[in-house]
Amino acid sequence: MSKVIDWIFEAKWAITEAALKTIWSIANRERGELDLILRGEEKVDTSALSAKLGEPMRDSYNTEIRNGIAIIPVTGPIFPRANLFTMMSGATSLDMLAQDFTAAVENPQVEEIILNIDSPGGAVTGVVEMSNMIFQARGKKPITAYVYGAGASAAYWIASAADRVVVSPTAQAGSVGVMAAWKDSTVKDEKAGVRSIEIVSSVSPKKNLNPATEAGRMELQAVVDALAGVMVSDIARNRGVDDLKVLSDFGQGSIFIGAQAVVQGLADSVGNLEQLVTNNQPHKGGNMDLKEFQAKFPDVFQGAVEKGRQEAAQASTEAADKAQQEAVTAAVTAERERLQAIDSLPAAGHEQLIAENKYQPGMTAEKLAVLILGAQAKARTNAGEAIATDAAALAAQSAGLGLAEAGGESDPERERRISRIVAGANAKRK
Repeated sequence: MSKVIDWIFEAKWAITEAALKTIWSIANRERGELDLILRGEEKVDTSALSAKLGEPMRDSYNTEIRNGIAIIPVTGPIFPRANLFTMMSGATSLDMLAQDFTAAVENPQVEEIILNIDSPGGAVTGVVEMSNMIFQARGKKPITAYVYGAGASAAYWIASAADRVVVSPTAQAGSVGVMAAWKDSTVKDEKAGVRSIEIVSSVSPKKNLNPATEAGRMELQAVVDALAGVMVSDIARNRGVDDLKVLSDFGQGSIFIGAQAVVQGLADSVGNLEQLVTNNQPHKGGNMDLKEFQAKFPDVFQGAVEKGRQEAAQASTEAADKAQQEAVTAAVTAERERLQAIDSLPAAGHEQLIAENKYQPGMTAEKLAVLILGAQAKARTNAGEAIATDAAALAAQSAGLGLAEAGGESDPERERRISRIVAGANAKRK
């Protein structure tokens, strides 16, 4: 049983979180019971399973024929292969499902195939092959995927490969995506005195990375994303849309109920199994289209439409809020850069000019630099005019004193008067 538990944590899952927790619970809860079965001390009672079958189809495990229609159940968690665990948990094994589907396609008594689905999804392994098998059988016989309970994750992946998808009014469809579980027993092992030592080849540094570390988590995330990419691409092909349609409108991992799954494009119509079987012409009116469903279940239909409108409005509001926030951030950044550019200008002697103009609307560092250059030019012009005026005044005073005809002899009084004139001129220029 420990191998089963280990496999649960090693596998990659296209399944709802609640279903994966249930599988883990079953594996733990029924450990003792399975041990008894494996030792042969207790037998498995399969009578309940047999009682559920109608007229069994020849060469099949779990398929019945009604009105020329092969009804193949896809119920419970999905696993790659059949084993004791799948039998006890009411699961679907892909190897048995593939054999039943092939038998139905090849059986001359079968005119049409219905996949009767109620599954939360399951392990990723083998699902893409099952999806391809169903998709490639299109045109050989009409294939309908009928979701009456859950058609989630891997189960929806399989359903999408049919010619069409019909859902019950309360069916759950979607949960597109992949997840991985990892069991961290390091704390428990440390308390028990257990040490795990791994020797990894030097050429394989990414082998067995610990998901508890950033490098390990990123590596596991890359694997999960790659698997999800395969799933999205496959569903897009099956539904005749592009990958972006699946990514944007198929819920991003959420679930849609009944008519909402049709509105979003995950399903084609709403109906029920008896209509599909008893009409024997499910492609010609054996199910309700949206108009018929609206007339019969107006409240459910309106609720589905309203939900779609609310989600669209919410997305629009979020986009507007994001755009506004981005605009505010850009404006603040631009203003900060403008002021930084102005403050970086040479300001010696022009502090007042900068202070008066830096917050003016439309003022830039380039415009303010032009103002500073203008002020400097004006200052130089004024200084030149002052010097010329002083020189003229000095010349006039010199002439009045008769300095030009000084004759070179020292006259203390004359020297003092000349010094006062020069000092006055200098003071004026300052």
